[in-house]
Amino acid sequence: MSRAREIDDFLKFVQNECRGRNITITPEIIYGTLSNYGFNAEEIKIHCDNLFPLWIDRYKNSTNLRVFQTEKQPHFVQFENGRTSDSKHLKLYVSLSPNAYYEGANIIFDFIDRNNMKTASKVADQIRSDEIVLRMESTYDAEKLIEFINSNKYLVENARTTNPFLNREGVVGIGYDDLLSYNTTLSYFISDYLNKANNPGYDDFVNYMNNKYINLFQNQLELNEFTHTDLFNSTLARLKRGFGMINNPELYAINNYRIVFASILNNVYEDSYKNLYGFMNESKEIYTKMAHVDKYQLLNEFIRFAYNKYNQDINILIKILSEYSNGNVNAITRDEGYREKFIYNINPNKIMDMTGNDLVSYVNTIANNSVGYQNTVYFDETQELDKPQDFNIFIEGLRETYIKYGDNQILGSFEKLLNGDFTVITNGEFGYRKYFTSKYDTNTLASLARQYLDTIVNGRTINLDTGFNQAVLDILKSDYGFTNGRTR
Repeated sequence: MSRAREIDDFLKFVQNECRGRNITITPEIIYGTLSNYGFNAEEIKIHCDNLFPLWIDRYKNSTNLRVFQTEKQPHFVQFENGRTSDSKHLKLYVSLSPNAYYEGANIIFDFIDRNNMKTASKVADQIRSDEIVLRMESTYDAEKLIEFINSNKYLVENARTTNPFLNREGVVGIGYDDLLSYNTTLSYFISDYLNKANNPGYDDFVNYMNNKYINLFQNQLELNEFTHTDLFNSTLARLKRGFGMINNPELYAINNYRIVFASILNNVYEDSYKNLYGFMNESKEIYTKMAHVDKYQLLNEFIRFAYNKYNQDINILIKILSEYSNGNVNAITRDEGYREKFIYNINPNKIMDMTGNDLVSYVNTIANNSVGYQNTVYFDETQELDKPQDFNIFIEGLRETYIKYGDNQILGSFEKLLNGDFTVITNGEFGYRKYFTSKYDTNTLASLARQYLDTIVNGRTINLDTGFNQAVLDILKSDYGFTNGRTR
């Protein structure tokens, strides 16, 4: 049976079942049906969390794989090798019969371990159509793994089908989702479609998805409404928590949905799964443009550039930034790529905040002072920061450390940082600690820490009663919005 026919049957089945029982079709119902696809009622009751300790023990001495559980995803055991949060991964799904679950997963992860493949994978505690999720960083490794799975007799003979909205290569289902969930996004739009469709079917669903893509991401007639949904806002909140170095999280989330939506369309159209590699590359390119950029430095650079471009006419420059702050992105010149840089990194409604609600004074100061605006937290009064792109990451690493460990941990970290010991900073989802320790030696780290901490203090008088460490923490709370730390 073709996947188009499977999709047609799936859509009709869900609508008939829900209408027959007078049940509202929700994304949760769709997600559950997708997860259970191919299994009977008795099989989906099988829980496999008793296997988690076995996998953790099996790979405890592995030189490549780290196997563990996290509070964030208690229903999965994680298999990771060299994961970095700025890596984008192709997502492979494997579904196996219950009696082959443990041994089948061993075969797959032994192969990944043997070949030292970079991965951020997970295995579920319950039998489902996406029970083994393999996120592969390298497209070469993804191809090699797909070929291996489809050539392994045990895996092929014990494989169950993945849901029909995924691409398929042999027994492997394939999708792409970046920081989103492919199936969660898909479930949202399937439920929206089924609640509106009189006679659901494959062709009608394809037309719906195509029109939805146009209205969301091309003419954007429905984009504003979508950005106010619970789905979008939950993604945005997660993005802000885990990716503090993204200066325009709303736009980054929109781009993620656009790319994931395009990958869903690709799979529904039954186009080649290799087209998903293009989505991976596009996502990497967008991330590079939006992460690690110091928005204050970008604003200051633009002011100096535009001041000379417009014959040192301050009024023109003030008008340009004022128009941008009101939402006219075309006010920024395309020269030197500034318009794209602004769109990706400076939210228009943040311009006034960045300039202290005094755009005129700010522009005058920067345009006539080659050193930089003395009130921005990213620059010292007399000297630009060394490696300023790392300052944001330093702040976000401290923020994540504070969120995870509270006052005591952060208060004890500053002296160690000044000695070049960055092990006191948590890795977090972004890999903050690894980012610094893999790039710089101890002496360089000590130098950067001194400079960055001096910048945070910014020439303020330190209260001798509380001391330097408490003063830095107080400033991080007041000026950088550090909250939610736990006091241990």
